[in-house]
Amino acid sequence: MLANILPGFRHTRTPLIAGSLWFLIGWIALGEDALPSSDGGLVSRRLHALTDFAGVHLVLAALGVAAILLGSLVPSVRLRAIADRLKINSGHRRDRLLNSAFGLSGELQARDGGFDHWLYRVTAAVPETIDWQVFDRSECPPSMQTWARDVREATDENSSLAVPVKIRRKVVRATDLADASAHSWLLFYLAPESVREELYSELPMRLQIERDALYNDWDRVQSEGSLRAAIIVPTLILTGLLATTSLWWLMAAAVPAWMLRQGVRARVEADQILHDAVRYGAITSSTVEFVRSLYRTRRSDDPTDDSTDEDSPRRRVDRGEALAGH
Repeated sequence: MLANILPGFRHTRTPLIAGSLWFLIGWIALGEDALPSSDGGLVSRRLHALTDFAGVHLVLAALGVAAILLGSLVPSVRLRAIADRLKINSGHRRDRLLNSAFGLSGELQARDGGFDHWLYRVTAAVPETIDWQVFDRSECPPSMQTWARDVREATDENSSLAVPVKIRRKVVRATDLADASAHSWLLFYLAPESVREELYSELPMRLQIERDALYNDWDRVQSEGSLRAAIIVPTLILTGLLATTSLWWLMAAAVPAWMLRQGVRARVEADQILHDAVRYGAITSSTVEFVRSLYRTRRSDDPTDDSTDEDSPRRRVDRGEALAGH
């Protein structure tokens, strides 16, 4: 029973705390002018009378509901947009320093690189002779179908890819990809971006249906990131208001900065829980299943293909085993 209550509590906690902070900002900025008064206008007089009639406890409960509504309406910082732009598995010094600032080094970096390497190996097993027609199959994810169609139309119209191709958030203009095969596009762009697209809806839904305990872990981490994203802006504004009374309050600006760091880290960690669930076979991914169907079809059509051996590396990848230690 507690496991069923906790997700709802986590989702209510975030707008309640964020809305309460906005109310605190309004109180500090306006003071007693924000309170209903018996000498004010019609609405102010009615609210004042209602306060006397209902009592303090009911008024506080109403304020809590109002805080939840306010916290739900005010947009929060888009942590995923920040996390998507971080090159977690990069070896460049600038990227490593940026990742360290957000706490993304060490285990999180290794897990991100492990999934990228695993997905590359799965996709690399697809025969290089595939054509664009394979993306018209019903089992191909809708987003991948759309991107493949855009790539095909752009390369047909202009061999230099002067027409930009947008794959999720990436805009591809590189001339060296104009003559690239469907296999290359699948390997380097379509499959990785399609899996990232599934992080928004499909993978969390599959995790909730098939792996309830693992879903609770994901929801906990994701809710922590959402909470921090929701309170970054009001905390920053509150710090600015307090700094007008004393410059010592500027030291409190470290709080929203730390919230941003921890929020981005929680967002990345939540995504990697989903990645690990797909990698180790806890849940399935439409993208990975589609990619596997492409080289499964080849094995069924070619009886001489030795990749049907259960101990072959390709079969181990197909079963979702780890890259090392198995």
